[in-house]
Order: sequence, then structure tokens, then C-alpha cells
Amino acid sequence: MAFFRLAFLFPALTALLLSCTTEIDPKPESPNSVTIQGMVLPNPSSLARSVVQLGNLDRMQSFLQRCETSQTLRIGFIGGSITRGAIASSVETRYSTLFCRWMQEKFPDARFEEVNAGVGATGSRFACSRAKADLLRHQPDFIVIEFAVNDDPRDTLGTAQSFEGLVRQCLNQSDSPVLLLQTMSYGGDSTNQHVQNQIAKYYDLPVISYRNAFWPLVADSIIHWSSLAADAVHPNDQGHFLAARLLSHFVQTASALPRTSTAAAMAPRPPWLTDIFEFADEFHAGDTVLHLTGSLDSVGQAEGTLPPLKTGDTLVIELQGRELTLAFNSSAKSDGRLEISLDGILTESIGNYTTETWSDSIPTFHQVFQKMKKGGHRISIRQISGNPVELTHLLYAP
Repeated sequence: MAFFRLAFLFPALTALLLSCTTEIDPKPESPNSVTIQGMVLPNPSSLARSVVQLGNLDRMQSFLQRCETSQTLRIGFIGGSITRGAIASSVETRYSTLFCRWMQEKFPDARFEEVNAGVGATGSRFACSRAKADLLRHQPDFIVIEFAVNDDPRDTLGTAQSFEGLVRQCLNQSDSPVLLLQTMSYGGDSTNQHVQNQIAKYYDLPVISYRNAFWPLVADSIIHWSSLAADAVHPNDQGHFLAARLLSHFVQTASALPRTSTAAAMAPRPPWLTDIFEFADEFHAGDTVLHLTGSLDSVGQAEGTLPPLKTGDTLVIELQGRELTLAFNSSAKSDGRLEISLDGILTESIGNYTTETWSDSIPTFHQVFQKMKKGGHRISIRQISGNPVELTHLLYAP
């Protein structure tokens, strides 16, 4: 079982409004560089460092061919608050929108749409349960995943499994979208990039690293981290510009290379670790597998939300599956306690109190169980004390 809080991240920007699709209008030509503390960036050295691996370019070459036509192409982004655009002065200056604008300038015959599915203070475990609804239903032709900062580097196995599930969902779409990993940086150089690089190597995916490009300049005191970011995590407008420029450099690099891979390389691969999270989903209020007793006897709530649990309330989940994760908000002002039983056996007690004070509503994800084989399970979640606990999401893997 795992219990972790993404306490170093910015809260969700839109009350967990998960995705938006934006048409990209032509604008005056974008600049190629920015001057930071007397240094023009990105320079050739930082661009070279940013390319961890180009990966198999078969899908990319197919995408580039379509860019030369009059088709409408969607570029999707899924990640945390960086992807959503936290700290950027406007939507127009976040890296995802800047990159889509560059693509529109580079390929004027096509029409590009941006699908932004970033949600602050969340990692790949939440993403693999919401990817179908928030990203993949839009049928993106090019997907960027950004979770190297949000995925907890202390939970190497757990984050690797959920991240692989997200990767497999994207790769196994029938229209074979391009999939690229964009690894950002956390002040202090702490990221989950090493885990994601191993998964990318197995699936032969392109990896572009903002961390590799610019952290050495910070470590060597050539530039200050504050020139790139507004805090320990979030890029300022200059940082977003540089992140977008690294993506455009990848496109330029891929465009200049001859096609060397084959269609066979696009075939599905067996899992590196597990396929459990490839099929991850989420329960919603009103689902027949959910049963509530106590002060409320129905989970059919307005707008599909679960009611906050009060002392004495019990939520029972009848699950045919292999994994269950609870999501709720924690704060330094909360004192709610939950008892969790699995198949009639009391397994643990958890609470929604945290010593972190950066927000009064910190998204918290707690894995209740994970099994190798699918089976029937009865999970009982009972509030035993304290103020009401609001379960914001019930994530599961069938």
C-alpha cells in the first residue's frame, strides 16, 4: 500500500476542470530565443542536452506528412500544473500553447488544435484513470506527457507502473498518435526522470528533457533558477518559452532525418512491468457498485459528486478488479479519520490532516490495495472521527 501527498506542487487551477480544446490562430512569427542574464537560450549546447533520445520516428514521420496537408491536427498535453499553465502570465504564454502556435507557423497549410489536459498537484496515477475522458476522446495526433516533477521519486515502482499504464493507453490508440515525453525540472534537481527514461527506452519513445537542457546552467551558477521559474516548480514565461522551444527543436530535428524505421515498430508491445493501469478508470456517484450507509443512504448526488463522509458514515465498494486508489483533499485544518477494511479485514486507518500549509485543499492519493490477478473485493471505508472527509475520486484498475 502506498500513501503519498504531492505536497510540493501547485493546486489545480480550475477546480479539476480537466481538459480544454483550443483552436490555434496564426500570430506574428515567434522568436527562437530569449536572453537570460546575458546568455542567449536555448543555445546549441542546451538543445543538444535536451534530446535524451529521439526514439522510433515512424509515427513522427507519418504525422509530419499530414502536417503538409490541409488536415486539422490535434496536439494533446497531459501533465500537472506546469502543463496547465500555472504561473504563466496567460494561456497564450504557457508552453503547450506556444508550441502549438509554432507548429501553426511552421505548417500553415494544416490547422492545429490544442488539447490541454493538465491538472495541478496530480501525477500519472490520476492521469491513467482520466486519460480516456480528458485527452484520448479528442483523438490527438501528437501527445506530450509531462509528469517527471509530479510523480513521486520516492515511489519508484508505483509511479513506474502507473506511468507505463498511461503510456500504453496512448500508444495503443487505433490512430497511432505520436507520443513524446517532456521531462521538466524541480528546483533542487529532484525529478522522476530516471524512471520515465527507462520506460521510454523500452517503448523506444522520444524524450525531451528541460531538466537536462537548463539545470546544468543553474548548478554551475551561470544562470539563476529564478530566471526560469517563479518558485521551486513552476516556470515563468521565460521558462515556458524555453520548454516550448525544446519541443519545436525536436520537430525540426525529426523533420531533417531520413525515415529509417518500419511500420512493424508501431505494433503493440508486451508490458515492461504491468498492464494493470492501461485499463484504469474511475467510479462515479450513482454507480451501482457504490453503497453508502449512515447519514446519507444514496450516492446519487448532483453533478456526479460523492457526499462528504461524516462520522459514522460508511462507503462500501464492490469491485471486480486489481487496484483501488482513493483521492481526497487534505489540509492542516482537517482532522477526519477513516478506517478501511478489505474483504472484511480492517487494514488501516488514514486521515486528511497534513502539516503542509501551502493550500487548504491539497490533493491526496492513497492506494488501498493492488493485486496481480483480477478478483472480487469488498472495500469498506468508514469515517470514525473528525470533520467530514470528501472523497473527490475513486480510481480503480479492473
